[in-house]
Amino acid sequence: MVDIRNFTYEELVVKFNEFGHPEFRVKQLFKWLYDKCSTDFSEMTDISKEFRNFLTEHFKINRFEIVDYSKSKDGTIKFLFRTKLNDLIESVLIPIDDRITACLSSQVGCAMGCIFCNTGDRGFDRNLETWEILAQLIEMVIFSDQKPNNIVFMGMGEPLANYYNVVKAIKILENKYGFGYSPRKITLSTSGIADKIELLGKDVNVKLAVSLNAVSDDVRDKIMPINKKYPIKSLIESLKKYPVMKDEEITIAYVLIEGLNDSIEDAKKLANLLKGLKVKVNLIAYNCWGDRDFKSPEREKILSFQKILKDHNIMTFIRDSRGADVMAACGQLRGQYEKKVS
Repeated sequence: MVDIRNFTYEELVVKFNEFGHPEFRVKQLFKWLYDKCSTDFSEMTDISKEFRNFLTEHFKINRFEIVDYSKSKDGTIKFLFRTKLNDLIESVLIPIDDRITACLSSQVGCAMGCIFCNTGDRGFDRNLETWEILAQLIEMVIFSDQKPNNIVFMGMGEPLANYYNVVKAIKILENKYGFGYSPRKITLSTSGIADKIELLGKDVNVKLAVSLNAVSDDVRDKIMPINKKYPIKSLIESLKKYPVMKDEEITIAYVLIEGLNDSIEDAKKLANLLKGLKVKVNLIAYNCWGDRDFKSPEREKILSFQKILKDHNIMTFIRDSRGADVMAACGQLRGQYEKKVS
């Protein structure tokens, strides 16, 4: 049987109608599945026993096992989940001021191969199903007894490489009878699959974050292999077509690596590249891990890079890592666990 959370509201309306069940049953079900984060049909006490029996006969609700979790001194909680297929995936709850952000994974591993990313270094296994994307959030809500204010698709995997399952998950997250998240509360981060960016803007309404990390194709080819298929020019063109919400911007993430992409000349080229786009830039110092021969620039150099962008009227922020003491970067907790049990 299939997990019922693989279906959008509209798909369940059609499916239930085939069995003679009216639309209000879907409203009831969505309330239980997402607003109340129920994982058992028998708990849905305001739904008739007859309909609960129908649900049990035709669908199931799977659970994830929490294999490990760690809480940082800054309040960040990193979860390592085991899926029903025995895969290990990571999700994070990040408290910032009076808000909580849930960071969700979209794949087991990642095929993008970005050289600064631990997840990509371990290769790609498979796409997560829609229910598996949603289950991460549900399990974290059950664990913490708190509903996050914001959702970010910035965990393991490239969301746009698992396009249809991610879009279905977003539609469920935004449905008013379930979680009811506003489009402004959901951010999708991509390494730059240009044609899918254009498609995304037509299918759903969410905030967009793009991992750019270089201002020339030569450098970006080396650190982000996806650039060979979608070079910087095509990526920028796709951003020009993306429907940015009023009073919002596309976020450009730029990981600063000493001696590679952190010069004053790089900053000037980045400002020119982004000219005319409705964007803000997040500068992120490289997070050292493993045996990579990269270093983070000195703080003064990061500040100088930021100043150039600000002088060109580009909103620019320096983002510090959160949860570093519990390996909150994607792939790190899984790697630590696998070494421990091997």
